Amino acid sequence: GIFDDPDEALRPWADGLAALVQRTRADFIALHMQEVGGSRWRTCGLNGAAAVAGAVEAALPDHWSSGMMVRTDTAEDGFTALGSIYLVRRSAMQLVRLWRWKEAEGAAGAFESLRAADGPLVPQPGLPPRHCRH
Repeated sequence: GIFDDPDEALRPWADGLAALVQRTRADFIALHMQEVGGSRWRTCGLNGAAAVAGAVEAALPDHWSSGMMVRTDTAEDGFTALGSIYLVRRSAMQLVRLWRWKEAEGAAGAFESLRAADGPLVPQPGLPPRHCRH
């Protein structure tokens, strides 16, 4: 897989993703991945997550990327090694809004334009696990 053998698998996978996005003309893409870090994530951590996010961003330069959204504390109870990357075509960014948490408990916040997000989303570690952490 792309995490276990990135030298062989990552480039063809990213090229295939780019071809699929081009063929379907997708404006919004949600990538959900299992075993971020590979089949040995319990012993090796999340090595490779940044490389996968970088390959996706390089393959789809006309899309804004959320970056890899994954819990990074592998020792934490309930860690699942599931990760997501969200992509929005830059020409469609005005159609998307993000919820920005204002308080640590996640009760207050506001929607803002995706255009206000100039890079990958920043984790909000103070939020309870039941809330999206980005």
